Formats: sequence, C-alpha cells, structure tokens
Amino acid sequence: MLRYILLAASLATCYKTNPDRESFKAFITNTPAVPTTTTSKITSFLTRAFVGVPEHVYQDYVFFSIVTLKDNSATFLGVLGQWFVVSGGGAGSGALPDINMELEDLAEVDRAKARQAAMKKDYATAGNAYRSAALRLQQGSSDLNQVQAARNFEDALQSAAKIFAANPRQGTRAGQLYEDLGKLYAFGAQRNPEKAIEAYETAARYYEANDDFRYPAQKAAAAALLAEMGRYEPAIAHIESIAPICASDEIRSFKLKDYLYLEALCIIGLDDWVRLGRAVRAWEGRYEGDKWTKTRECRFIKGLIDAKNLNDPKLYRDACEEYDQFTRLQDWQITLLLKGKQALEREDLK
Repeated sequence: MLRYILLAASLATCYKTNPDRESFKAFITNTPAVPTTTTSKITSFLTRAFVGVPEHVYQDYVFFSIVTLKDNSATFLGVLGQWFVVSGGGAGSGALPDINMELEDLAEVDRAKARQAAMKKDYATAGNAYRSAALRLQQGSSDLNQVQAARNFEDALQSAAKIFAANPRQGTRAGQLYEDLGKLYAFGAQRNPEKAIEAYETAARYYEANDDFRYPAQKAAAAALLAEMGRYEPAIAHIESIAPICASDEIRSFKLKDYLYLEALCIIGLDDWVRLGRAVRAWEGRYEGDKWTKTRECRFIKGLIDAKNLNDPKLYRDACEEYDQFTRLQDWQITLLLKGKQALEREDLK
C-alpha cells in the first residue's frame, strides 16, 4: 500500500511541475552551454538582436514534456520543473554531430579564456575570445547554436563597451556601444527590458559626461521601458530631468510632447489625478504651441482629466478611442488606461 501511495504522490508532483512551452523558451535562451551552431552569416555584433528561439515541437505528456528541435539536432526532457538535454544528434550527414561537438568544445575553451580575461579586466582579450567562440559556432549546422553564437557576439559587444568606458577620452564611443546594447535588449527577439534599461541609462551617463546631445534620448528610452514595467516614479524622474533641455533646443523640442505624454501616463498609472492636473497646468505655462499646448497629446490628457473630474466613463472611453484612431496605443498603455476607465465605472456605480 505504501508503494502505491508514494507512486501516486510522485505522479502528482510530476503533474504539478510539468514544464510548459514558455519555460522551455526561457531555458533555451538562457542556458550557457548546450549543443549549438548557426547557418546564417553574422557579420557584426548587432546581429544578435534578431536571433530567436529555434523552431521546435513541444509535446505534453501530462507528467513530463518532450521538445524536439525541427532540425533534429537535439531533444529535451522536461520534468519536475526542469529541462534536460537527452540527445544531441545532428541531422543529415553522420559526420555532423562530431563536427558540431568539436566546434562546441573549442568555443567553450574560448569562453573560458574570455571569462578569465574579464576577471582581470582585460576586456580586449575577453572581447576577442567571445567573438572567436561565436565564429566557431557559426560554422556548425544546428538551429540551436544560432542562439548561443549570438550570445557570444553580445558578450563581445559588452566587452568592447567596457574597453571604451575605461578610457576617459573614449566616453562617447562607450555611450554608442551601450546604446547599441540597449537596442538589442529592447527590440531583439530575446527581449530583456531590465538589461535594456541599464544599458540606456549607462549610455546616457557617458553621453552626458561628454556633453553629447544624444543623452536625453537615452533617458527617454529608459523611461519608456520603466513605464512599461510599471515603475512609474523612476520613469517620471528621467522625463523631468530632460524636458527643460529638450524645450530649449529647436531640434529636440519636437519630441517634448511625447515625453510629457509618457510622464502623464505614468502619473495616471499612479492613480494620482490631482498631481496630473497640477503637472498639466505647469506644462501649459512652460511649453506653449507645438511643444505641448496645441498637441493632440495635450488635448487627450486634458480630456481624460475632464472625464475623471466629471466621473464620466463614456467621456473617458471616447477620448481614448479618438486618440487611438491616429496614434496606436501600445499594449501596456491600453492596460493602464483601461484600469482608469474601470475605476471610473466603479465610482459611477456608487
């Protein structure tokens, strides 16, 4: 009887912890060393941004899951909340698995060399070693290596950024590389908003220290991601630090309305309509004409404030629909504004 009880308990645990498809995607994009190669030519560090999860077939067997890459280069077992490589055979010629294995071993030697160099702050050697690892993996045959080869290019780019960051006379170049990293993390197939924010903020610091005109755009990019993640106060702080600078510059002033609009959404996200009203009145006094007062963004935000003051959900909805006709709202913005509408509807029922 005890044997059956233990078996039932084990099966129940396996059922509850059977990994899903999303967990496999996270595993495959974050595992540092699994069988890999790429068939496409990666000619620069920035190509890493467009690498996705290899095509695969996911099969759910209730108590465990099996994933097979479509090129038959590897099979994975998912059980008890974890993923394991159960086979790494290659497709096509029987010689390919041996070639892939040799390339992977050589790439791992390069990565070890890169890690040792990075610990010594020898970023030139580290960058070259990461690049060498990526180029080796590039010669193989499986789709899975595409992810790993690209990851090595990313590591090489980070090392390059640190080289320039260590030289006070190369601050602008360091800023450029951190800006590139921010774009990789923000818009790449393997998106990482946290790393993107860090990269954009670092780029802004280097640009600002070197009086480079690009630093407000980096702070704005970081603010947009912070807002998307619901971290409204840090996003507001970034916008408030760059708004006066943009307003005083003829070239950058055309972006001011977008920045103020983002700040307004953040304040709505905080559900502080009194603060929003004060902010909008202050902006109207400082930023006239096309900078803010005559923009669609200004009319939209003021329309939302009116709806809130009148406790009118329909007026709120109409303002959102009118704005969305000409400026497509992002998903996180829709979610934020929908919460505001629902709050009004609850107030209306009282």
